[in-house]
Amino acid sequence: LGAFWEIQQQLGLGLSLSLGLRYDEVDGFDRELSPRLGALYQFENGKTRLRANWGTGFKPPSFFALAHPLVGNPDLKPETARSWDVGIEQELGQKLQLNLVWFDNDFEDLIDFDDESFRNVNREQVESRGMEFSFQYPVSDQLSLQGHATYTDTEIVNSDETLRGRPEWKAGAQLFYHINTAWQLSAEYLWVDQVTEASRHTGENVDYTLDAYQTVDISLAWQAHSSVRLELAISNLLDEEYQQAVGFPAAGVFPRLAIELGF
Repeated sequence: LGAFWEIQQQLGLGLSLSLGLRYDEVDGFDRELSPRLGALYQFENGKTRLRANWGTGFKPPSFFALAHPLVGNPDLKPETARSWDVGIEQELGQKLQLNLVWFDNDFEDLIDFDDESFRNVNREQVESRGMEFSFQYPVSDQLSLQGHATYTDTEIVNSDETLRGRPEWKAGAQLFYHINTAWQLSAEYLWVDQVTEASRHTGENVDYTLDAYQTVDISLAWQAHSSVRLELAISNLLDEEYQQAVGFPAAGVFPRLAIELGF
């Protein structure tokens, strides 16, 4: 059983607040209340906004985490979290919008896969904090550009264990070009920092560092009819060689064609 309540209020003088409360009741676990508070202040010039949010969270273990025949753990506890973030949004000129956010998350009993025991476990305390930057720039009515970069520092408190598969840095950009009312071209660039992973393919648990990688994807869409849309997309256009898991190389240049019909 779950229920939530939320209210938003404009207080005047550019300040608005939001309040939220969620109630969760899950068989086998304690009842949980998760409050949330947010604030937004807009300066008189209308181009600068400050944001702040604080909240808590609750997440019961999934059926997979509890009962998978190989890695499941029926003794898992629910995850709980406390998080806050502060950010600034700034408009420059008539088009460019910049966003900068600092976030801080504390998790208790975070559910993670443990390579040594080869099962899902609770990490007693995990901290995750960092910064995120993004921008949006509509160059013209037809062309727009977006970009983002995120730095995340994640650690298991009082432990030498490392959370796998979590890069410190990720960055990318997207370009959208509306050729006309029927044709649209888009391109996306993504760069992902190196990550730590583990494998037992030798029989022993071995840590690996997977190299950083970058990908470029493009797509061309044609609205042939009000109810017919065709899209040709090519993933990994540069044929980047990389792995997201040990021993599983990503596909090379990967084209695909999609047809969407409306009725």
